Amino acid sequence: MDMRVCGTRTGITVAVNAADRARLEAIMADRNSPQKHVWRVRIVLLTADGLGTNEIMRRTGKSKTCLWRWQERFMHEGVGGLLHDRTRPSRVPRLTPAIGERVVALTQADPPGETTHWTATAMAALVRISVSSVQRIWRSHGLQPGLPIKPGRCRTMTHDYKRNGTTTLFAALDVLEGRVIGRCMQRHRHQEFIRFLNAI
Repeated sequence: MDMRVCGTRTGITVAVNAADRARLEAIMADRNSPQKHVWRVRIVLLTADGLGTNEIMRRTGKSKTCLWRWQERFMHEGVGGLLHDRTRPSRVPRLTPAIGERVVALTQADPPGETTHWTATAMAALVRISVSSVQRIWRSHGLQPGLPIKPGRCRTMTHDYKRNGTTTLFAALDVLEGRVIGRCMQRHRHQEFIRFLNAI
């Protein structure tokens, strides 16, 4: 059985055959169907049943342009057209290789002012791109500007610094006698501090 409904919009004809109707009704009945698929199918079925645009808008809560979009998509692509979204081009322009090269070159140079290393925010402001773009460029080039990147910088700034051979010094000043009481301990916990307080 072939149902055709004209008059929804000029040039749009929705034709639903028995096989398509069975498939559409199965999508509507399936509780696991995404809701966007369900209302798209509902638009097509209501159109095929002969309801007008205003009535379909009232029943589905969708706008006229939304109805027209999915009626037209069904007309051109069938049931499959209702089940996928078209990818839209990104509104954000793609980064050119020149921008990536500039970020890498700036990262390897000293940052402005008194700062010791580049931050993603500072780099993004200077190059006029987003912070996430800076982070992507750094990741792709294996850069970690928060760590020292030039020889001669103190090794204690790195993320893997270990306190090898260090000790903790507890000190107190005896005001009456004018002497300093000190004790070195291997660890730096509250137990050691209490032990030091008990000793003085």
